[in-house]
Amino acid sequence: EGLHVVPARDEHREVARPHAVVEGDVPAAEIQGKRLIFIPEGLLSQIPFEALAPTPAKSWSEFDYLGRRHVVSYHFSASLLVHGLREGHSRAPYDLLALAPVFAAGTALQQPEAVDALRSLLGTEAAPPPLPASATEVQAIDQLFREKGLVSRIALHHQATEQEMKSRKLSQYKYLHLATHGFVHPEQPNLSGVMLYPSDKEGAEDGVLFAGELYGLELDAELVTLSACETGSGAVVMGEGLMGLSRGLFYAGARRVLVSLWKVSDASTARLMTSLYGWRLEGRSVAEALQQARLMLLRTPETSAPYYWAPFVLLGR
Repeated sequence: EGLHVVPARDEHREVARPHAVVEGDVPAAEIQGKRLIFIPEGLLSQIPFEALAPTPAKSWSEFDYLGRRHVVSYHFSASLLVHGLREGHSRAPYDLLALAPVFAAGTALQQPEAVDALRSLLGTEAAPPPLPASATEVQAIDQLFREKGLVSRIALHHQATEQEMKSRKLSQYKYLHLATHGFVHPEQPNLSGVMLYPSDKEGAEDGVLFAGELYGLELDAELVTLSACETGSGAVVMGEGLMGLSRGLFYAGARRVLVSLWKVSDASTARLMTSLYGWRLEGRSVAEALQQARLMLLRTPETSAPYYWAPFVLLGR
């Protein structure tokens, strides 16, 4: 109830609007073989519908998940969806900007505001847990772009600061990828954020890119990927839906945003992201590339549970 199902157009065809908008029960025959865009309301925004299956199975890999049969993405509203379908492609001259602070053991936030935010939202620790696989993830994605002769720029460890990101002209990149820690503020959406490498320089940024700051960015991105925990969560606001990081990125100019709905595994996330960009650079749509990356993890016994492959969802056309 309250779920709108929109069989979406092919991303590469010149179609001005979706084929149909259906509210309520949808016979399986009506959506067979079609791409689906879900426009969920309220708490349904925090469910990955790709992981739903009609009947039980003996193992995780044997379930007939919706994500096996359909290419799936999400949006905030039908009006924003139709508006997005009319938009052209990015004209950014460069291809990829990717940052991974990695947070080697002992890396601690320096700015008091960031320390307070981390302690209140994540516990008492002032040192973010290390993310060793995030460096491998960004380096592998960078290599994929370079092998295609594309322009890719990455920043790792102490180079992946908030200052470094904001000093770049972000509107010049088609793909923006952040592999880091994310956190959600359940009551104040603008205080949700993603963490970058801390700086001890006087007057430097605090090292946390808060949701409220995203509205001030200027993007012209085909895809912004927040490869971090809970970046798709937020506060459910009556009349507005889910408020969080993704809203700010769309406002700033992103055409699609890839976010997570729960805490994710460092190692499996790196594999999923590398596979996703690999399929994308082979000509698949972003939604198709994400489906193929999920299926890769699903076919592997160690990562076949939805915990590993279902948390990342695609918002946008």
